[in-house]
Amino acid sequence: MGSSIPGTISKVLVKEGEAVKKNRALITIEAMKMETSIVAKEDGVVDKIYATEGEKVSQGDLLISFAQEEA
Repeated sequence: MGSSIPGTISKVLVKEGEAVKKNRALITIEAMKMETSIVAKEDGVVDKIYATEGEKVSQGDLLISFAQEEA
């Protein structure tokens, strides 16, 4: 899952290995004093977090990868 805008990571809201549901906020990015949340597009488990709070990111940068939740 990548960044939709350039900005600074203000909050990482999940941990690696955590199960998430569709539409759950994963990361908050601040750009020009506005915050945008990156949300899960489907249910799954957070595999790896590539961004840290305070890090500057560009549009399209990989922030989180996650695997399908097994039934």
